Amino acid sequence: MGRRPSSALTGGAAHFGELVLTPDDGSPVLHMPITVAVPLPTIAVGSTNLTVNIPSGATTQSGDLQVSNTGGPTLTVDTNYAVAGSVAYTVLDQPISNQYVGYYSTYDIDYAPHRFYAAQNFQVTGSNVDLARIVAYGFMRAVPFDYLYGYPVHFRIYRDAGGKPDGSPENNTPLSNAPVWSYDAEVGGWDLDTTNDNITLDMTVDGQSTNLAAGNYWLVVYPEMDDIYFGWAWFGSEVNSGSTALSLAAAYAPDWRAHNADGEPPGMAVRIEQQITCGAPWLSAAPPQLNLGALASTTVSVSVDSTKFGSGNSATGFLCLHSNDAKNPVEVVRVNATQN
Repeated sequence: MGRRPSSALTGGAAHFGELVLTPDDGSPVLHMPITVAVPLPTIAVGSTNLTVNIPSGATTQSGDLQVSNTGGPTLTVDTNYAVAGSVAYTVLDQPISNQYVGYYSTYDIDYAPHRFYAAQNFQVTGSNVDLARIVAYGFMRAVPFDYLYGYPVHFRIYRDAGGKPDGSPENNTPLSNAPVWSYDAEVGGWDLDTTNDNITLDMTVDGQSTNLAAGNYWLVVYPEMDDIYFGWAWFGSEVNSGSTALSLAAAYAPDWRAHNADGEPPGMAVRIEQQITCGAPWLSAAPPQLNLGALASTTVSVSVDSTKFGSGNSATGFLCLHSNDAKNPVEVVRVNATQN
């Protein structure tokens, strides 16, 4: 019986063979077809947020980052990838927890009591941060988004004020400050995708700049439509990385309400991506190249050097791992370095 090493099998393909059984008693030879499906190489990291503290008296320090291939052979990785322009880093990723429950987030043109809003908290580190993409997962009550061609979809980002936004779309809450960033798209517009009733804004299409400082913020997403369409609901999520998600029924309550009743999901189903630049003068990784077989893993040493920070005793940068993972060619790890 011949053997073929797994490294010789191409990932993402089916490989065919045959097992032949020859009986000793002269019975007919048996032929058994065999198919082996080999998954594509898939990168995974132990954390997408790494903190390295440099001890007093030293200027350099290293931290360990686990890099794995959760797919088939062979994953090749460049650990010090640099690319012109920017790439996307996931700031927040909260999946749908229940496909039958959502919170209305809709501006009803015809009937003020049917104006509802939902808000999700997120954090920003660094300065002059530009978001790249916002995906709010939800569903339409009566008709698909296709019926709303040309209708507005609004995006608002507010500062945090003690666990709630410091304003609202209706300007009727105790704090009624203007959003730090706002944008109005249209259904059918080139920067907006509403496939499957999920609202996706690609902010790189027309160079949108959020220019956010480090801090705590709230995202509000809501389409505008006539009353006959009943509204869009934003799915909740059992995953929540910040303050509990909120709702506002503008005509019935004077302020935002936290989703803290029994059975309520604490977060909203949303994905937020940030535009980042790969690498920094003070940041490096070793070894520079990796070759990982199926289900293999290794440790990458991530080094920081405070003499190259430029100013201050801390810095934030992004280590980009470029690989042959077809679905995720650039895995981004945020590195926070501090000189003690």
